[in-house]
Amino acid sequence: MSACSVFVYDGDTPLDLTKAVIGLEWGDMKGELAARAVLRMNARMGGAELAEYARLNAPISILAYGREVFSGVIWDYSLIDGRTVNMVCYDRLIFLSGSADSAYFPAGLNTRRVLESICRRWDMPLKYDYTGCTHGRLSYRAQSVASQIISTLDAAQTVCGDKYMLRMEGGTLHVGLRGEGKPVCDVSRARLISYTHRRDMSGLVTRVAITTGSSGPVRVREVFDGDTSLGILQEVVDASGATLSDARTQARRLLIERGTPVETIEVACQDEPTLRRGDRVTISAGSLAGEYDVLGVMHDRLLSMQMELARHTDVEG
Repeated sequence: MSACSVFVYDGDTPLDLTKAVIGLEWGDMKGELAARAVLRMNARMGGAELAEYARLNAPISILAYGREVFSGVIWDYSLIDGRTVNMVCYDRLIFLSGSADSAYFPAGLNTRRVLESICRRWDMPLKYDYTGCTHGRLSYRAQSVASQIISTLDAAQTVCGDKYMLRMEGGTLHVGLRGEGKPVCDVSRARLISYTHRRDMSGLVTRVAITTGSSGPVRVREVFDGDTSLGILQEVVDASGATLSDARTQARRLLIERGTPVETIEVACQDEPTLRRGDRVTISAGSLAGEYDVLGVMHDRLLSMQMELARHTDVEG
């Protein structure tokens, strides 16, 4: 029995394409809303052309050890020299990335209400477990539906400080806290294939100065210090034409968003096929020790996975 199985659906009838599979990867990439699967297959199976089974927008699912790990549709289909087929598939969030719309929300709505409205308009079931905040006026003009959702969550994350995750689960868009729950797997040195751990001071801000004076001399009104142990790297917030309160808020956000060095963690290890973006893992290998949130992950049929991680931070209740 193959560890991975691939099925395409003709109506409600599943057609097993596993024997035609040559290469297979699937997962949730950092920066992409929709989960993605990439398949390389023989163009013929059992004497029939694969094109008879696999059509654009046909539902497709991937199972690992009998458990569904990807569900989506065929988005891109390429026949190569009449012998092989390359397919790129996405889950149904791809339709929100590819659809533009306009929306307006008055001040005073919380994050849940905004997302419920967007998802209701696009007939997308929503499971909401995130904290969120109360928003000011939101106006989205000719933006993709995906960018409306992400912009709303980015704004909420800046205010409340809680990292969010979003992904499709069983036909429902799940918005929750990143790394919530128990770690899905433990990556010890025995499971590790390779890792890269990089820290970078580019873009780091350790001090913010608030200035005023749109004409004439510029006056420094206040200075906010973050962690200056790595030296002084200053950013300036011009409060001319704004309230001092707004400038202070902007200064604090800069120190929250850019007050620590950028850390990039990439890990290749033995596979945990059900692991997804937003899950938490435990690692004990080299300079990596503790719990980490999955920012992106790709699995392959050779039973290995590539992950991009961030240190897990517990949410304070």
